[in-house]
Order: sequence, then C-alpha cells, then structure tokens
Amino acid sequence: MRKAMADYAAFAAQPAPDDAKGFAGHQAACKAALAHLDAGAKLLVWAEGPSTSTGDADDLARMIQAAEDAVAAADPDSI
Repeated sequence: MRKAMADYAAFAAQPAPDDAKGFAGHQAACKAALAHLDAGAKLLVWAEGPSTSTGDADDLARMIQAAEDAVAAADPDSI
C-alpha cells in the first residue's frame, strides 16, 4: 500500500497536460489511483478481521490518522 500510495502521489503531483484530452486522461488516472487505494484499504480492513473498536467513529479516526501518517512519510512538508 505504501509503495502504491507513493507512486500515485508522485504521478498526481506531475502537472496535468494542457490539452483537454491529456487533462482528462490525467484526471481519470488520478481517480483510478484513488479507487485502487480505497479498494486496498477496504481489503486490509477485511483482512484484519473483526475490530475491537467502539464504532465507526474510531475506525474513521484510525483511517484518517493512517492516511496522514502515510502522506507525512511520503512528503514531510505536506502536513
């Protein structure tokens, strides 16, 4: 997941092409990357098995913290 996230972040940081077709392709690729990371995160949650958290709020807080940690690891100046 970390490798994929770093690669996708590097791709998304590249300037989008100026032409409409290139821009649309770049945007579609970024959206696909987000969908891939979302699916990977859901798979990891499923693989962890039943959670001992007290609810969705705990899960959301944990996922947000994990995302912030991953972004900070990829680009310490971003947070």
